[in-house]
Amino acid sequence: MAVLVGPIYEEFIYRGIAVSGLERPSRNWTPVLVSAVIFCIPHYVPGRGLLPFIGPFVLGLFLAWSYLRTRCVLTSFLVHAAFNCGVIFKDYLMHFHPGLIRHILGYE
Repeated sequence: MAVLVGPIYEEFIYRGIAVSGLERPSRNWTPVLVSAVIFCIPHYVPGRGLLPFIGPFVLGLFLAWSYLRTRCVLTSFLVHAAFNCGVIFKDYLMHFHPGLIRHILGYE
């Protein structure tokens, strides 16, 4: 779900529709910023403040920029899917191999 369905849905909505709909010749960064902010909203976790918004916001900026550069939703989908794979792999390692993570970070 997080590697295929989520990125397909989100890239179609946030890049394919939002960026394309907001894009005008005189507003270069407006569609990028607006789609990044809209991308953050569903990733909100109540009670955690604004800090968790930084990751989705920066990712949203990069995905919107890559979509505008290539004019292909497939590009932003592949980057989004790869990012989600990395997050899942990180979570797996932290859950099942916490000693390895502590060793990599130099805590042991």
